[in-house]
Parts: sequence; structure tokens; C-alpha cells
Amino acid sequence: MDGQGLVRLMAHFVNNCTLGGYICRPPVLTFYPDGSQCLFGLAVNSRRGGSKDEGGSTTFVNITAQGKLGEYVQKYLPVGSAIIVEGYLRQRRWTNADRLPRTALHIIARQIHSLTFGSAKEAAKRNVRRPAGEEEEPPDAVEDPS
Repeated sequence: MDGQGLVRLMAHFVNNCTLGGYICRPPVLTFYPDGSQCLFGLAVNSRRGGSKDEGGSTTFVNITAQGKLGEYVQKYLPVGSAIIVEGYLRQRRWTNADRLPRTALHIIARQIHSLTFGSAKEAAKRNVRRPAGEEEEPPDAVEDPS
């Protein structure tokens, strides 16, 4: 592969990220004329070494899941669910009330995998309202169809 081919290949894959953590802020689903999106928070722990006692830090990341993926998150994944999010970074820019420029990074989810197989799904089943007699098993992973 020549240098230009490598640069094109790197440019294609540069904005991909995979994070694992726990949902720390309740998913909020919002409907718009052109679709829906779900916003929630993910707590990502980073430990140094193999022991829990060796410190580390927690990073809180804003996640946006759109369409069916967002509906899945809101319906089946309560706070405390362990998940893996695959997506890409997006920067939001705005001007605050004091006319100062502000920026924020968040992840646009392409795919979400649930790692909490029993308890979160059972909790989600208890929290979801559906007609009597309708049983639905939540999937383990949902991919954004776009």
C-alpha cells in the first residue's frame, strides 16, 4: 500500500471509538419530526494495575443513540446497566448566555451491546408498560440501521 492509500485508510477509521461502562444518567428519549434520539450518560472506569485498590478515575461521557437504537436503550437499559458502545465522536459548539464560545464532545452510538444479561433485562421488563399477554424478550445488541 502506498502512502496515499494509507492516509485514506486512516482517515476512514480515525473517528471510531469503543467504550465500556455503566449507564449513569437515565436515558431520555426525544421524538423529532425526522426521527428520535436518546441521550444518556456512561461512566467509564480506568484502573491502573490489576487491583481495585490501586486507584484510577472515572470519566463521564455523553452518549446519543438515534432511532431504533435509542428506543432500545430507553426501553431495556436502566441506570446501572453495563454496556459497550461502538460509535464516533462528534463535537457540539454553541455560544452561552454570556456570549462565550462553548464546546462539548459526545459519542454518537452505532451499536450498543448489553453486558448485564439478567438483572438489567429483568428490571427493564418490570419498568416497561405493554398490553397484557404481550411478552417481548429484549435483544442483547442492537445496531443503528443507518
